Amino acid sequence: MASKQFDVGLAVLPIHHPAVVCGPFIDTDVMAVLPAGHPLARRDELSVADLTDKTLITLPSYTVFRQSLDAAYAAEGLSPEARIETLSLYNACRMVAHGFGVCFADRFTVDCFLHERVEVRALQPPWRQTFGFVFPSDRPPSHLAVRFAEIVTATATRLVERDVAGAGQT
Repeated sequence: MASKQFDVGLAVLPIHHPAVVCGPFIDTDVMAVLPAGHPLARRDELSVADLTDKTLITLPSYTVFRQSLDAAYAAEGLSPEARIETLSLYNACRMVAHGFGVCFADRFTVDCFLHERVEVRALQPPWRQTFGFVFPSDRPPSHLAVRFAEIVTATATRLVERDVAGAGQT
């Protein structure tokens, strides 16, 4: 970001950096992702506490997502014990599909795995994640960057609306 060699970025918010201007575009639920057949999959909802003693796959501590995870555990008076760290939630879900452990992931990442060997459960209390656009602070966004942001926002909104509409059809 500091090199300002970009026109637009997508990120989990919040980000506080003088070289960028950020704006949220959508909030989505974070879900628990379990290997197919996991005993906890018998339940409709889980809490972060339910996964405390499981092999947790997550992102490194310097990421916004991991900081949110740590806060969710702290709210329950707990501390997560990450056994496996990876640089993307997609990779974490892929590891879950192969039986390496459990993870938490945003709704968009989870959607990539709905036909895989995983079980996805809602969290109680709900844990929301905010996604946003990141633009360089030293210049206005280009027309293409603005158009890209509009298309991504419309697509993400349709996906969330589809999930809400289909929520009772499991």
